[in-house]
Amino acid sequence: MCLLIRFDTLYAQWVQTNGASESVVTCFAVAGTNLYAGTTSGVILSTNNGVTWSAVNTGLKNTDITALAASGTSIFAGTSGGVFLSIDNGLSWSAVDSGLTNTNIRALAVSGVNLFAGTPGGIFYSTINGSSWKVTNQTNSVNAFAVSGTQLIAALNGSIVSTSDYGMTWGQMGSGINQNVGIFTVSGNELFAGTPTGVYRTKIDAANWTSVGVGLSNTPVAAVAVSGATLFAGTYTGIYSNTGNNTSWISANTALPKIAVTSLLVSGKNLFAGTNGGGIWKRALSEMATSVEGETAARPMVFQLQQNFPNPFNPTTTITFRLIARSFVSLKVFDVMGCEVATVVEDELPAGIHSRLWEATGYPSGVYFYRLQAGSYTETMRLVILK
Repeated sequence: MCLLIRFDTLYAQWVQTNGASESVVTCFAVAGTNLYAGTTSGVILSTNNGVTWSAVNTGLKNTDITALAASGTSIFAGTSGGVFLSIDNGLSWSAVDSGLTNTNIRALAVSGVNLFAGTPGGIFYSTINGSSWKVTNQTNSVNAFAVSGTQLIAALNGSIVSTSDYGMTWGQMGSGINQNVGIFTVSGNELFAGTPTGVYRTKIDAANWTSVGVGLSNTPVAAVAVSGATLFAGTYTGIYSNTGNNTSWISANTALPKIAVTSLLVSGKNLFAGTNGGGIWKRALSEMATSVEGETAARPMVFQLQQNFPNPFNPTTTITFRLIARSFVSLKVFDVMGCEVATVVEDELPAGIHSRLWEATGYPSGVYFYRLQAGSYTETMRLVILK
């Protein structure tokens, strides 16, 4: 049976902004209603929730931005050549490096009344204006910071440490991660870490790390972000989501052609994705995240078909969908001519989140479409076999 498949029935999609189309977007920061993005070509600013961006680099003598931090009206930019401060929304910058004996900045964080800088030579701290830096007693190479209340957490090469006295003393933080952490994000009492082998989570007061879900266990994660109960991971193969500590990650890559994602930001009702040479992309959180808590994750509030993962694939991929009520489900695969090539599901299923494996051995490389019908709900998405 052959069908006419309409491309305009596909999911709402990512929208590319005009920001940093030829640079690597390394980091984001929010100050009031302003959004800042650090790139390998300087800092860019959006005053209209990411609709448009403009360069703000006057006085920024090093434009290789590695970290951003905001405190009130002060914006700090960490670079491969020191720290710079702007007090006029990024319109002008000045160097604030006095006492900073290692100027290769890898991370910045504001904790209490202090600003912290992570470098290959250890952690430095300053008063909030960055006018005079001192070294802490933590001298190992630093990759990332996280702040939770009065606690500052630092990812070192090979370990994670924390301090609750503004860097005077440091202690080891938990176990369960056997590789370097490159990025953190905090949500309430939970800390999430991106690593070369996926995403890990811990309760900050427990600090015993566990891997999050399956599907990213061998994938380097460059960025993590949280919105409610949904966790997002940015990787070199795109963006994936995990809601309510689900067992599987779900692709969120519809219409995102530049798949090397290097930074993520949740701001208001949107998720922003910075890429490697593909600019900044924006998408409504409501299109990707269902608000759930705890056990309610198994009972979604809307029918939903997710992007298959992995995609492209060879020879197997997982298709995940959500049912609001018990329904008779038909999940079929079609070629580009609209001809049915496989039936993945033809059965009555209960409400909840369901995943099915499709094995495409014997099918030629190319673009295919998979269609879910559940009651009156119908959704079609695209998948790619690449051999």
